[in-house]
Amino acid sequence: MTEKMQNFKDLQRNWKAGTEQKDSEILDKEKWQNILKQCIKQQKNITMQYFWASLIFQIIVYAFLTHVIVMYGHDMDVLLPSVFCLLIYVPFTVVLMRNYKRMAILKENKKYASNLSIKEYIMTQHSLLEGFYKFKTKYEMVLVPLSSTVFVWIFFKLYMPGGVMEHPIGSSLLFIAIMVACIAAILAENRRNFRRPLQLLEEILKDINAS
Repeated sequence: MTEKMQNFKDLQRNWKAGTEQKDSEILDKEKWQNILKQCIKQQKNITMQYFWASLIFQIIVYAFLTHVIVMYGHDMDVLLPSVFCLLIYVPFTVVLMRNYKRMAILKENKKYASNLSIKEYIMTQHSLLEGFYKFKTKYEMVLVPLSSTVFVWIFFKLYMPGGVMEHPIGSSLLFIAIMVACIAAILAENRRNFRRPLQLLEEILKDINAS
């Protein structure tokens, strides 16, 4: 647990115990809101880290596939899988850009943010993040196996004489290794960049409603 999240936990305890403390020790509304904003800022920074990491990864994928198409486009066994893989990444990139653009506008446009109450602001952030998380979870169930299959096919086609057909065991082991690595990475990023931030926003909303 980070220091700011711990501060929020401490704030919750202090706020609920405020009626039993001396007047000088009671947290005023301004301090309450400032710490809430710090927690929200931390959550947004975590989610934006995922955006940049994911965008960079997708640029690398597009660059690799474009290179393969240009260099080996004369071979239909390479061209068609490469184009197919490139196309299945496009919807994910479009949704990623659209949702995170909305988050960035909410983050940077101070006039817009100032017209929202803290509760409404948090609810908007939660809705945007949760919506993309649900899409990501479902789409990756299709994207990861298909793209892994294509990359294994291209690798063996270009660098292993006979391709996948001549190396069924090696290609299968490589596919399994890629899938295991992808699943492990996805589970870690989901926990770090989605479930924990969503949980924090839900805790803040719950505490606001209770205060």
